[in-house]
Amino acid sequence: MKKKIIIHAGPGKTGTSAIQSWLSSNIELLKSHGIHYPAHEVDSNSVSSGNLLKVLKSDGKHWVVDEVKLKQLVSAFESSKCEVLLLSSEHFYSVIEELHRMLPEAKFLLYFRNPVDMLESNYNQGVKRHGFTHKFSPPEKIGTGYLERFKSLLSLLGTNHLFVRSYDLANQFDGGVVEDFLSFLGLDVKPERKKINASYTLEALELKRQLNVFELEPLDARELDKLLQGYNQGLVGYSLFSESQYLTLQQSCHEQLRELFRKYDLHSLQKSLSVYQSPPDKNFVSQYVSKERLSEVVDYIYKNDQCLFENIHNELASLLYNPLRSSDIYHCFNVTPPSPPPLLLDRMVEQVVSSLPIAEENKSKVAVRMAHYFLGELDFTRAIKFLSVAINMEPHVEKYNEALAKAYNLRRKSIKKKNLRKERLFGLISKLLNLR
Repeated sequence: MKKKIIIHAGPGKTGTSAIQSWLSSNIELLKSHGIHYPAHEVDSNSVSSGNLLKVLKSDGKHWVVDEVKLKQLVSAFESSKCEVLLLSSEHFYSVIEELHRMLPEAKFLLYFRNPVDMLESNYNQGVKRHGFTHKFSPPEKIGTGYLERFKSLLSLLGTNHLFVRSYDLANQFDGGVVEDFLSFLGLDVKPERKKINASYTLEALELKRQLNVFELEPLDARELDKLLQGYNQGLVGYSLFSESQYLTLQQSCHEQLRELFRKYDLHSLQKSLSVYQSPPDKNFVSQYVSKERLSEVVDYIYKNDQCLFENIHNELASLLYNPLRSSDIYHCFNVTPPSPPPLLLDRMVEQVVSSLPIAEENKSKVAVRMAHYFLGELDFTRAIKFLSVAINMEPHVEKYNEALAKAYNLRRKSIKKKNLRKERLFGLISKLLNLR
């Protein structure tokens, strides 16, 4: 019996969560077809990292192949009755070269997705999981990184070891990308299409983006993400591109794709070129949500997880002023927005800045530079004094107000640390006195 190893390596945003959800729910069915798929956990939304922890380990910064784990996994497979070892995780995408070196006979499966759609999908993922606070702003042209990665892998592995399939064509099946994946395995199974790791509605996306500015506790941010995936009362099937932006980018990358598919004889992908030339069947919308619609999402949070609502409420209530934080978010969570920190104007500092022999419009900039210097020296009071002068000169410059809020916050933390050290010192002295 010729045993095979198949490694599905994503990449991200190509249906990996849906594939892994189906695989983890049908382990026995796969085994009956001679396929061993190692079990793994999924969260409440059926999202997982697949077989990540069966193969990789963290070196503190990156995921790398754990040779011990991999050898144990392959050894157990070799002694089993199964014909195929199937592994799946989008995290394998960055270590394919290393896996190929250790498992030279393994076959790798990747899905290729329209690079233009990937831009928006990756942005949404950044808001959901990586704290993005900026609005979506597409580039003028498609970067080469995504295509160059595929070229590199195709050059290394060739089409005998690397199989590339079209996510965009696969998603047109009744069972979506899962049906296409199973057909690759040779299984005649018609899965039900399910939304896994669902995209946010526009309202949920905007609430999460604006809350990211508040830097919520990591656990609350994760719980919020899970909950917002279930919010379906808002706008779906939308695109943050303008139609002209989308079509321009489609056209600019079309020639690159055609050349890539031709060079490596990717016949299955050539069929998808026509898909990449047409606009998506979506509503092109501006990235704006009213306070009333944001409140509806917050009401949903309160009804479904009151503990999470209270945690976010308390976090917001404890924050100092920051001009970048939306007052609408405070009001939605029943929190009174904090007042701007007071200006700490010092007559001597004002005189120093005013007497500088430079143009008037540059004096506030010098004051800010002085403030940054004192922040670096941990002299927060002087930093606040210089920032106060800059703001007094130009009260509507947002970044000056943001810096002042940061300086006050740092001073507060510094005082808190000093008080804590004093308490510990007094506590130690008391213990020593009691020992006598």
